Amino acid sequence: MIHGKWNKSIFEEVYDSLLEELPLADNAPGGMIKYRRSLTLSLFFKGFMHISKELSKNVLDVEYISKELESASDCFHYKAPKSSQYYQVVPKNQESYDLIGRPLVHVSAFKQATGEAIYCDDMPKFANELYLALVLSTRAHAKILKIDPSKALSTEGVVSFFSSKDIAGDSRWMGAVFHDEEVFISEKHTSVNVQQPLSAKYMTEW
Repeated sequence: MIHGKWNKSIFEEVYDSLLEELPLADNAPGGMIKYRRSLTLSLFFKGFMHISKELSKNVLDVEYISKELESASDCFHYKAPKSSQYYQVVPKNQESYDLIGRPLVHVSAFKQATGEAIYCDDMPKFANELYLALVLSTRAHAKILKIDPSKALSTEGVVSFFSSKDIAGDSRWMGAVFHDEEVFISEKHTSVNVQQPLSAKYMTEW
């Protein structure tokens, strides 16, 4: 348990404690490990700022955070979402096999509603089953200078490594309408968390 005055020092002490007490392994169920850890710390920071703001109204010796960070305690305001579904009412004399204008139930709707639908995580694991892991970019705009998968391949359990060089011809490209995005970036990426080869070295462009 941490004791002390409500100030920056106790904030840093609790922050460090959260880092130690709430670790998440890279293979933790649910994924998004970095996001979940940063979310926990962000919520603590927001709560700390809110309490500091309230204490500063009545307690004189509270070390209040600078004005630049004051807005961190503000809450988000939004309107409750609403939705409507419209569909055509077909004539009573329309044949039952005539589906024109009729609302159709999604093929998997009943299975999903009853819990009978089977997803990837529901499938039993097999002996010697392989898993695919993607290494995502941590730079917003950078050129790939070198790819060295040797360290990853030397790790126990790692079977193979794939990059853009392993995808031939037009198969390298994808996209909903225009195929203008690479499955694996080969030269330069322009956003964070795009799919990246393992152990790539970057040259950042600012």
